[in-house]
Amino acid sequence: MIKQTTLLTEWNSPYIIITGLLFFYYLIWPWPTIRLYYFKRRFFKAIVYVTSINDISNPSAESMTPIQLNQQSWNELKMDFTRLMKKNGKFKTKYKHATEIFEECLYYIDTKGQERLSEMVGLTVPNNTRAKIIQLINKARNENPFLGLPSKEANLLSLINQALIEGNVELGKNSLIQLSQELEQTTIIMETQEKRNVISYIVSIVGVILTIIFGLISLKSLL
Repeated sequence: MIKQTTLLTEWNSPYIIITGLLFFYYLIWPWPTIRLYYFKRRFFKAIVYVTSINDISNPSAESMTPIQLNQQSWNELKMDFTRLMKKNGKFKTKYKHATEIFEECLYYIDTKGQERLSEMVGLTVPNNTRAKIIQLINKARNENPFLGLPSKEANLLSLINQALIEGNVELGKNSLIQLSQELEQTTIIMETQEKRNVISYIVSIVGVILTIIFGLISLKSLL
């Protein structure tokens, strides 16, 4: 009995291979970028909403001073950021603190305008939103000047700052030595990781090219 097959039912068919490649390229490959877009969209919306509610023009906030309103916005957005990160843990390496998304929202307004941000989040963006974001960023930086740094480097810089204030030369010297060692180790790790990334990228590209070539060869032999 002769087993009958068709090009469309053969798993090793070039049509199946090419379709799979197109599916991966157009649907699977951009998925992380799509998830990141919706993650930023949700937090951008929170920024616009919270800063609008905690505004002196809002009747419910008339009894509060601008400093108190700014502090309230900061507390609420930190809470929103924490809860959002619990559901999107994979973005922890990209956004270590809410301030980094504040800066991205500010960049979005500066490069694309308030109208585009309104379309993105589905809310009307008040004219003073940009100024409020800057206030939140400055507040965070004043509270913790080393906010965006890894914990080890941030702690060492805090010790150096403390040594300068107290005039403690020994503490400052030891902290500088430790910081130098940490930076040296970080540089070595980054260089090693960069080499691995290049190799992985080359291997993946070669793999895709070979798959396409073999698929075309199989297609040619069947036509």
